[in-house]
Amino acid sequence: QTNCSDFNKTGVSCHINGYGFSTVSRTMVCGSFRRGFCEDGMDIACVSVGQNCTVHKHQLCDEANDCTSGADEKHPACFDLTEQKCFRNYETGRELRIPVSWLGDGLKGCIN
Repeated sequence: QTNCSDFNKTGVSCHINGYGFSTVSRTMVCGSFRRGFCEDGMDIACVSVGQNCTVHKHQLCDEANDCTSGADEKHPACFDLTEQKCFRNYETGRELRIPVSWLGDGLKGCIN
């Protein structure tokens, strides 16, 4: 579930203890199976945004409803976004603005 080469299955990229820089599959990010692959905690940076909906923080405010209710796009963090766009660590394949509340939180918000 690490070193995933299929972009459609890749969740996050991070340094994995003993393996260097690698990827973690979407099924393992915020999952209940094995947690804590990434040295920086990027794979467990999860947010509960509604009943029965927990998403990776980088799925917030990404212009895609990951929760059936759309709660991930209505989260309070989505109301104050940076002007500058970047590629987020959670793979979307496009540049997005990031919530201002993420600035200085200790997790790398952008990969470019």
